[in-house]
Amino acid sequence: ILLIGATFGAAGAGAVRGALLAFGPLAAVFSAVSLRAIPVMAKFLDDLPRQRRAAIKLSVAFAGLASVQTLVVLSLPSRLGSALLGETWISTHELLPAYSIIWISIGAAAGPIVALKARSLITRSLVARLITATISTSLILLGVNTLELVGVIWIFAISTIIGSVVWWISWRIAIR
Repeated sequence: ILLIGATFGAAGAGAVRGALLAFGPLAAVFSAVSLRAIPVMAKFLDDLPRQRRAAIKLSVAFAGLASVQTLVVLSLPSRLGSALLGETWISTHELLPAYSIIWISIGAAAGPIVALKARSLITRSLVARLITATISTSLILLGVNTLELVGVIWIFAISTIIGSVVWWISWRIAIR
């Protein structure tokens, strides 16, 4: 948000913050369920096929939940969006499709993230997190210098999709 604010001003930071608020309930659910899913997933350490199914189910459930939240947020009437976010709604509304992709991608990565944590593969998790952070930061920095705010958020959405793939590959490598 600081980089967005420094580049696009208070209005840009407000629009991003509004988009974050629109998906706030989803973030809370993801955090809570992920914390509970780690010990559940740890019960399957000796049963790799079962853990694989659990990881896939968790990712599908999270991505599905993000899709439902997307439908809710994108279908909000303008007057309700304006009542919730005030003047920020108009600029926030432009960012919501990209933020929807971001949250669906985060949901799709939930399975391997939880599975790696359940297996206590801290180094593998750290490597995956560093790779995804580097990709996101690099793409966003490139976008900030050349694109408008909506374009930067779409770049972030693309980096989140790539990040989801990185998490799945990291988990696949870890279980070989």
